Amino acid sequence: MGFQEKEVIDALRISGNNHDAACDWLLSDRRPVNEDLDQGLDPNSHVYKSIMSNPVVQLGLNNPRSLLAFLHMLENPASTAQWLNDPDTGPMLIQISRIYHAEKHSASESQPHRTSSEC
Repeated sequence: MGFQEKEVIDALRISGNNHDAACDWLLSDRRPVNEDLDQGLDPNSHVYKSIMSNPVVQLGLNNPRSLLAFLHMLENPASTAQWLNDPDTGPMLIQISRIYHAEKHSASESQPHRTSSEC
């Protein structure tokens, strides 16, 4: 179809190896791929510090099932619902999601908005 190999690999990574979703992503108005997709959060970032300073997260990370949950979700993203409903890992995962989205939302609101003349 004329796509570069890197684009196809990125599409498969983003879609969780779902070929139909990868094709849809390649043919749609795709967002630019973050080159640091596998890097994770910067440990010096405000988001990371907020997550790691939360007591629910700190307690959850001491549970060995948390590591199992993270590894399982990386291998099979469809298992996320199972771990969110797990009484040992669910509260921690929900708290991480809440903090992440709240911090990202507050960071995006604190950045000045560009006007159409600046684009």
